[in-house]
Amino acid sequence: MRAGGCKFDKEADWYPVFERELLEFPRSKNDDMVDAFAYIGLKLKKLIEAPTLKELEQEKWEEEVSLHLYGDQGRSLRTGY
Repeated sequence: MRAGGCKFDKEADWYPVFERELLEFPRSKNDDMVDAFAYIGLKLKKLIEAPTLKELEQEKWEEEVSLHLYGDQGRSLRTGY
């Protein structure tokens, strides 16, 4: 939260309370929103695994090779169709 890695609707009426609770954690007596936010993160981690740098580079390479081999025809690098 402090690093700015999360994006929120800062105009929402609930946001100031949410932000204060996250920034005051663990020194605050209120932690319900922190708990809920943490569980969302844990569940998302189980559903979606971020690609590694190597996987991103491989995907970019495949796109470049496909574009070079087939132009902008929409063909698959694996099948050629």
